Amino acid sequence: MKFAFKGLSVLLLAASPLCAQPLSTSIGIGHASTDLQADHADIVAQDTSSTSWQVGLHYQFDVLRVDFNYIDLGEGQVKLASATFTPDEYHQAVSSVSPVLSSGYGLGVAVPIKSASKWQLNAQMGMFIWDNEIVSVHSQGGRLTSTEHGSDGYIGADFSYQLMENISVGVEYRLYTLSESINNLTLQAKYHF
Repeated sequence: MKFAFKGLSVLLLAASPLCAQPLSTSIGIGHASTDLQADHADIVAQDTSSTSWQVGLHYQFDVLRVDFNYIDLGEGQVKLASATFTPDEYHQAVSSVSPVLSSGYGLGVAVPIKSASKWQLNAQMGMFIWDNEIVSVHSQGGRLTSTEHGSDGYIGADFSYQLMENISVGVEYRLYTLSESINNLTLQAKYHF
């Protein structure tokens, strides 16, 4: 254990940043979309996209950037014709088809693909540790809630442009690889310390 910790310390020191402002924080707002988990004969309405947002903390090393984000991909909806279901059956049916737009924490890395003095294009990959809550409201008045948890990978890319010494803006695309993939496109502002 001590050897692993010392090895990690040496690696981090060797990869210490050359730039004067390696630490940054970001905020972003975007659009997330996914698919229903399954088809169902009683679907009368669905919404598989939502506004998303995220906040992040980033550290730039020589050859890569480490990203830690809180990500909220919004909420999806599905409505079923409920006349033939009990509240429990309705909730089961909604849970099995409902679009999963989750929230949680992302930990990943970004490596530069191309860059110039004012802009940079990065490739990303990481892990998304998520929670999802499904709430169903039956026409007869029953309201039930269930939660799902998981961890899945993501891949993506981001483009940033340096407006001022401490401020950059950009756009980020991520594909979260849950049971039904989630596409998320985000506009970001970043402050560099």
